This record gives sequence, structure tokens and C-alpha cells, in this order.
Amino acid sequence: MEDKRVFLAIPITPSEGYVAVYERLKHRLRMDMISWIEPGIAHLTLKFFGKTSDARIESIIKSIRKGVSEQQGFDFVIDKMGAFGSSHSPKVIWFGVEHPEKINELHQQIMKHIRGIGYFPDPGNFVPHITLARVKKCDDKQWFWKSLEEHQNKDIQPVSVDKIVLYESILQPKGAIHHVIEEFPLKSY
Repeated sequence: MEDKRVFLAIPITPSEGYVAVYERLKHRLRMDMISWIEPGIAHLTLKFFGKTSDARIESIIKSIRKGVSEQQGFDFVIDKMGAFGSSHSPKVIWFGVEHPEKINELHQQIMKHIRGIGYFPDPGNFVPHITLARVKKCDDKQWFWKSLEEHQNKDIQPVSVDKIVLYESILQPKGAIHHVIEEFPLKSY
């Protein structure tokens, strides 16, 4: 059996406001070479496991289930936009969140439980974000950053988190397709 590309995430159901900001930015940056991620598969990644065997997936599911068994649901607000990479070479455009403490707490709880089966935090700090696009080439950096700055500190969308999801990501020429492997409900709040 072939390994699966697997990741754990908070699913995001885009609001009209989310889609409007996404479409406006996509239009403004239409002259650049940017690979946009469809809003319909929006998510906030908690852990990317990469290529994973079915046997490992079963142990991941058990560990996550233990890690979130007492975790309470929560809310957050998508309220900013930015890009990873340098100011001269942006790589990833993202939406960020206001007050990420609950997301960070959930992430730490999950990492604590999957560490026992050989998974460790990624290098660098965990930065809660929703990836919007991957930048291949951007000629007018000033226009690029000005376009992103217009959406800083604005309530783009509130999100209620009542579950997290383990997904399989299948890469296709027109973008990734995500299949749910397992859902992990959080306690009511």
C-alpha cells in the first residue's frame, strides 16, 4: 500500500468576507506568478506529517484522540494578512489570527501526545495561519506589500473550532485535494 501525505488541521469554512478579501487580493496581484489555494479547502495546519504509512496513521489517530480528549472548543478571529519569506522574496501569502493562545495551547497538547510515537515539533516557532497562496514570482514588491497591508487588523472572519481533522492531501496539477481520514471532536464550550 502506498504512503499518504497526511496533515492535521482546523478546518475553515470561508465566510463571504473571507472570499471577498481573497478575491480582491487575487485580482490586485493578478500580474504576478502566484499559485492560489481555493477557499473551499481552507484550513489552519496544526501538524504536517508528510508521507505516512497506514500503520503510522493508526498510531497518529490514537495519539491525537488522547491529546484532544479533554480539549474544549474555542473561537478565534482571522484579522490579518502577511507573507512568509523576505520582503524582497515573499514565498507564502497567509491570513493570521487575533489572540492565537487557544490554538497554541491545542498545538502544544497535540505535540505532547505525538512525541511519544516519534513526531516532534517543526523547527522554528509555530505560527498559526491559513495559507492563501504560494508566490512563484513577484515583480512589483512595493505593490505586493501595499496590497497585503490594506487587510491588516480587520475582522476578516470569526471561526468557531469544534473539531480538528486528520486529512490526506493528494497533489493534482490544478491543486491539492483533501480527503478526511479522521475527525476529532472537541468538548462543547
